[in-house]
Parts: sequence; structure tokens; C-alpha cells
Amino acid sequence: MSNISTPYPGDEIVIDPLIKLTYHIDIESAPEIIWPWLVQVGYHRGGWYIDKWTDRIEQQYFWPLLVPKEARGTWQPPADEILEEYQDLKMGDRIPDGPPGSAHYDVVGLEPDRFLILHATTHIKYLAPGFLKGTRFEPAGEWSWSFILDPITPTTTRLISRWRGKGEPRFYMNIIKPFIMLIDRHQQREILKGIKRRVERTHHQSITG
Repeated sequence: MSNISTPYPGDEIVIDPLIKLTYHIDIESAPEIIWPWLVQVGYHRGGWYIDKWTDRIEQQYFWPLLVPKEARGTWQPPADEILEEYQDLKMGDRIPDGPPGSAHYDVVGLEPDRFLILHATTHIKYLAPGFLKGTRFEPAGEWSWSFILDPITPTTTRLISRWRGKGEPRFYMNIIKPFIMLIDRHQQREILKGIKRRVERTHHQSITG
């Protein structure tokens, strides 16, 4: 995985981003085999495919320090199979990243077997200390998250994860930028590796019977 600077679908969503993170991983499978794993992502859907025990610790003990009680979710393991009930994703749909009324993504770009583009405006408020809430200094922001399938060979696809974000007030965003980058860098890498493991394992099983 490495940073990529080439423009990709979804780059037009967040103009002049303060934070840009891009990673990729090569998967031994065709785009149409990977696609069903992408469209079922989300809280209490297919999950985010992070398999490490640290994800459970983060969800149960770290985020509760920042997220109010009504917005705290419950941890469940990510899916290890295609879930048919989540395969009809379409433009305008909402993908939860927590319980109802908390953080979520909106589907703003979707082309089957090519790309899935998500947009979020609800997450940044959970990174603000309580004394800023309700004041003119309370942060607001947005980010786009694109999953792009780029065929390399007939049997190999590059899955690209591209994150672009910005927010106000600028001084506060610059303070929390290292924290956001640290968390997201770890999570994006684990998400890509989790998808690769599932796709290659299930695809191999289907071939070998």
C-alpha cells in the first residue's frame, strides 16, 4: 500500500482538503468479486473488516471517552460472507457508522464494479471537547471516502481507499489533524487487508469447491 496522487472519482466532493490519505492493496480477484464486499460496509451491516483485537478495544473503551452515551454503538465482528440483504445499495442511501442518530455516511457516487463514494458531515462533532459545543468555535467539517476498483490484470484488481477531509475552525482542525491521520491511517490499512483476506479466501474456496 502506498500514497497515490492521481485524481480519482470522488476528488471533486471535498475541495481544498486539509487532510488527504490514500492507500491501495492488490487483490487476486476480479472487480465484480470484490464489489459485493464493498456495498455491505457499515455499522451492524458487514462492518469495516478490521479483524484485529485492537478494534474491539477501541470500540468498547476508547470511543466512549469521546462519544456521548446515546451515540455509542455496540461492537460486533465484521462479516465473513456476502450478506444479500445489503447488496442493493444505491445513490442517496445512508450507511451508518454508529447507532441511529449518530455518525453516518451518505452514498454520493456509485458505479458497480468500479467505485463507491461516501460523504460524511456527522463525525467531526465527536472530536470536539464539551466546552466547545454550542459555541461559535464548535468544529464542523466534511470528508469524502472513495473505494475504487482498478483492474491491473484479468485476475488482479487494485483496491484504492482515498480519504479527503476539511473543517472549521481552521486552528482547531490543525490541532486534531495528527490524531485524525493516526487513527485513519491505521484503520484504512486494516480495512483493505480485511477485504483482501475475505475476497481471496472465499474466491479460492469457490474455485476449488
